[in-house]
Amino acid sequence: MTAEHAHRLKGGPAYTYDVRNADGSPDSLDPGTGTRLAVGGRVAVVEDPAGLVATQLAGRQDPAVPLVFACLGVAGLVAAVAGTAVLGERRRVRNATTR
Repeated sequence: MTAEHAHRLKGGPAYTYDVRNADGSPDSLDPGTGTRLAVGGRVAVVEDPAGLVATQLAGRQDPAVPLVFACLGVAGLVAAVAGTAVLGERRRVRNATTR
């Protein structure tokens, strides 16, 4: 890391860093709120070669990942309940006797 930039947020201080990738190209790193690193030190990072996702500390999970999986789980649960209700109603109507 070559430089540190401090930012004030509602949740407390946050830091971004100027880093050099293994190939020597410059990049920036946001390790997340409350994480401070030593300037001049080495850290393992994950870099997207296409540049579509921001560089992250290795081993860190993007906060959006658990949210996406939670939403998918809720959507699956709602679909299962709705499917069960529709099938139950069809069976009830089919088994109904007319007098």
